[in-house]
Amino acid sequence: MWDHIRPLYDKILPLLSGNHGIERIINGTDRILIPIQLRSLREVCEPQAWKHLMGQVRPGDIAADIGSYLGLYTVALAKRVGPSGKVFSFEPDSQNSIFLKQLIEMNQVAAQVELFNMAVGSQDGEVKFSAGLESGSHINYTLSLTKDVTTVRCICLDTLFTNKRLDILKIDIEGFEEAVLQGANNLLRDRIRSPRAILIELHPFAWPKIGTSGESILQRLTGYTCTIFDKNGVAVNDIDSSWLCWLIAQKEEAVEPW
Repeated sequence: MWDHIRPLYDKILPLLSGNHGIERIINGTDRILIPIQLRSLREVCEPQAWKHLMGQVRPGDIAADIGSYLGLYTVALAKRVGPSGKVFSFEPDSQNSIFLKQLIEMNQVAAQVELFNMAVGSQDGEVKFSAGLESGSHINYTLSLTKDVTTVRCICLDTLFTNKRLDILKIDIEGFEEAVLQGANNLLRDRIRSPRAILIELHPFAWPKIGTSGESILQRLTGYTCTIFDKNGVAVNDIDSSWLCWLIAQKEEAVEPW
């Protein structure tokens, strides 16, 4: 019965709240307003990785949030870069993008955010995509046909940031992390334009089907003259295939004590 009532309930709640959203204090540091439909959203969000990444952001920075999901990272980054900075936010799931846009507007950071309802990968074009609000987003770069897929636009960072700098990069796209790095090869090899901090959530369970491995990820990052840590600040020399966690890469000249 609740499954039938919920849609009506979710439509009425914003009217009762004035559609101003409800407050969440994310990781004890960031006040973010969220749509009332997301009231079950927890305030603890990857606290160690969050703390480290946010500690790297400076006013005026250019940041990219690849796989923005509902937008917590996007909003927090936008507040930190301020009016002189910019956050490029990428989310191919159309349903997630609706909430993402709401968060951006509710938190009054629209001027700092450029929102892209598309995927980021190794090349420009189109990719097959399957998505779900609860299960996360999945991009099928092999273009194999499955039952519940759609086609979305895909762009590589080298196209978007041709001759432009990127200071902060966060990647969370369910296993296709290396495709983003491949599509940003020129940017990441440019010591002047490349990000001083990269935060990547690893999804090794998806790697065997697409030819990615822990070794290939590490080789690519070290090739960009990055120092690599786990979320606890411990140097990483190999990646166990059972990992599902955050990896942090910093320009060697930008590395600071944990």
